[in-house]
Amino acid sequence: MDALTYSSFTEDQRYSHETRKSVFSGSWYPGTEQDLAAAVDSYIARSDCSQIKGDIIAIVSPHAGHVYSGPVAACAYKTLINKAFDVVIIFGNAHSMGFQGAAIDSVKAYSNPLGTVHVDRELAEEIVKMAPAVHFDNSPHTREHSLEIQLPFLQRTLKQGFKILPILFGFHDTGAESQIIKALYTLLQDKRFLLIASTDLTHFPNYNDAREADTKTLDLIASLDTNALRRHDEETMAAGIPGLQCTLCALTATSTVMKLSRHFGAKSGTVLKYANSGDMNAGDHNRVVGYGAVVFTVPPQEKDTLDDFKTPQSDQSRKS
Repeated sequence: MDALTYSSFTEDQRYSHETRKSVFSGSWYPGTEQDLAAAVDSYIARSDCSQIKGDIIAIVSPHAGHVYSGPVAACAYKTLINKAFDVVIIFGNAHSMGFQGAAIDSVKAYSNPLGTVHVDRELAEEIVKMAPAVHFDNSPHTREHSLEIQLPFLQRTLKQGFKILPILFGFHDTGAESQIIKALYTLLQDKRFLLIASTDLTHFPNYNDAREADTKTLDLIASLDTNALRRHDEETMAAGIPGLQCTLCALTATSTVMKLSRHFGAKSGTVLKYANSGDMNAGDHNRVVGYGAVVFTVPPQEKDTLDDFKTPQSDQSRKS
C-alpha cells in the first residue's frame, strides 16, 4: 500500500508490530549469533583502510549479501569501532515497492542473531510532525534488505546504547528530501548522531565499465557536490553502457546524507574502498554490481549556525 499519513494512525496502529525480525539472516548473512559475529569481525580485522581524523558524522556503505559487499562495508565500519552515538539514521531507497515521499518504519525495534536494536520513536515522531512528505509505514520496510544489512556491522563496532531510525525514500519526489534535511538539522543539534547512506553502485555492466563509472561516482560523493552527482548519473545512464541498470540504487538517500553532512560542517569525504562483485572468488566479470565505502568527518566548530540554515539554491533547483 502507499505510505499513510501520521494523522491516519492511532498509537496502537503505528506500533502494532513491536519488533521487525531479521528477514535475511541465514541467506544474505549468517543465521546464528556465533557465525554472524565471527564473519563481521573477520571482515573488519582484514580491512586495511587508513585511520580517519575528525569527528565522523556519516558513512556511505553497500548493502549486498555480506560475502559480496562485506569487505567494502567493513572499511567504513572499522572507522567507527568503540564510538558512541545516541542515534544512527539509516537512509535507503525502497527496492520492492513504490510509494510517495519517505517512510519511517513503525516498529519499536529490529532484531537479528546478534540481538535487538531499538528504534528512536521520539525522533521519528518529531520528524513526521515537521515533514509532511514523511510518513509512518512499515510495509516498504518489511522485505527491504538495504537497512537491515547494516545492523550487524553497527552491533559489532559501536558502543552499546545507540538507537536507529530507518528511513526509506519512495520512487516519487514529494519534497521529502528537503523536508527531512531541515527537520534533522534542527532535531540533531544536541544529539550524538551518525548518518548512513545504504547504497550499491552500478548494477550489471561489465567489470571495466563498472569500475570506470563507479570510481567517478565515489569521487563525486566525496566531493559533496550533489548536482554533479546527479548529472553524472543522468549522463552515465544515457551513455548506452551494455547491461547497465543504474549508477547507484539509492541516489536520494546518498544525496540526503551528502547535504546533511555539508550542513553539519563536512567539507569533503574520504573514499575508503571500492570493489565490485567481479573481484570476489570466481566472480563473473561480464555482469557485476559495484560497492563503495565513504566517510564524512567534521572538524570542531565547523557546522552551520541554526539561525542561518537554509537549503542552498543550487540544491533547491533540482528534484530528488
